Amino acid sequence: MKNNSFQDVIPPPGSVRRSIRDIPIPPNRQNKITELLEETVELRMESHPKPLKPRKIKKSSNFGDSSRKGIWTVAGISMAILGIAFYFLFLQKAEVTISLKTESIPVDVFATSTANTSTSAGALTYKVIPIQKESSVSVNTTGTPTQVDKKASGTIIIYNNYSTAKQQLIATTRFETPEGLIFRLDKLAIIPGTTVVAGKTVPGSIEATITADQSGDKYNIDKTDFTIPGFKGSSKFQTFYARSKTSMSGGFSGMLGQVSDADLKSANDTLKSSLLDAAMQDVATNTPESYIFFKDGVRSTYSSSIGSASDGKAELKGKIILEALVFDQIAVENIIADSIGERYHFDNLDSLALSIQNLGSSASFISNPSLKIELKGTLTSGQSFDTSNLKKALSGKSKTQLQEILKLYPEIIKAEAVVHPFWSKSFPDNVKNIKVTVTK
Repeated sequence: MKNNSFQDVIPPPGSVRRSIRDIPIPPNRQNKITELLEETVELRMESHPKPLKPRKIKKSSNFGDSSRKGIWTVAGISMAILGIAFYFLFLQKAEVTISLKTESIPVDVFATSTANTSTSAGALTYKVIPIQKESSVSVNTTGTPTQVDKKASGTIIIYNNYSTAKQQLIATTRFETPEGLIFRLDKLAIIPGTTVVAGKTVPGSIEATITADQSGDKYNIDKTDFTIPGFKGSSKFQTFYARSKTSMSGGFSGMLGQVSDADLKSANDTLKSSLLDAAMQDVATNTPESYIFFKDGVRSTYSSSIGSASDGKAELKGKIILEALVFDQIAVENIIADSIGERYHFDNLDSLALSIQNLGSSASFISNPSLKIELKGTLTSGQSFDTSNLKKALSGKSKTQLQEILKLYPEIIKAEAVVHPFWSKSFPDNVKNIKVTVTK
């Protein structure tokens, strides 16, 4: 007989299986359960946060920290230096506005000027600038043709390779070209003897002028060698000789038209004026920067010669030799300041008339080392002003020194200065950062 001990608890076949899980929960209780579950999940998440990822900790070094601090220190100092340099070069600026007074001042001063350099107070020194100019012009020949006979001439160098003794050649001594043309010495010539230089014998020499023995253009020759016919048959013939320094020119023989006196004078006046203008331009170019030139401080000599005529024209050659006096400008300003009792920066200092009291008949300033001069005229101030000197005087100076500096410029009647930035107590060292505006 089967054991049916559990049949009471096993549901009979065909019946519906029941379980506590299958018991339906009322809706109100279901909602309550859901809320409790959600609260439980939140509490679990708060009590078990997400673990953090481990981080690798770098070891520190005292040496590294010091290096970094040193680099930053150097960088800071460098930036400070650059900042200071930038300040002085670009940020520090000054604007100065000055007002000038225009004044006419009569001047009449006397002084003794010497060519010797002197450092004594009130000394007036001068230099002489020598200028030589040559030129030529063509002149029409309008007069009646006449017979003209001219001899060619030029310059030679005569050599003495005979002995150490001097050799005298009298005027009219003959010199002969290889072609047989004869020229004669214009005046007495004494040729030095030989010398020894660095173990070698050097012939003595002298320059001289010779003129063709006859007129005519065949004596117009280029440079050549000459012998001295008078020494033929002696040992001197080979050791005394001459060579051209210039060509021989000016020889002519024939009928020529004449240049009238009026045409010659007019041509000379034109040529002299042209040469004088050219010489004065050279004086201006050659005057030292610290010197001043007065237009009356010149002496000049002019000479000319009329050449042979051909094709209805003749050539007039002219030459001017000029000497110009130039004076130390600061010395001139000092003498004028002593005379009028105050120093000005004049606009037209070179307009003064210069006269020399003791020149006499001498044709050269060089032969008169001590000159008594007078400078006379009317000078003006305030028309122009050299702002560069004022900028140099102000650069790097304290703002409190402005009035003292302005005392050096009596033509300035008013000045205003603004320095940037406002806390700066001095003018910029760089003159380019100082702007000077002039009003009158």
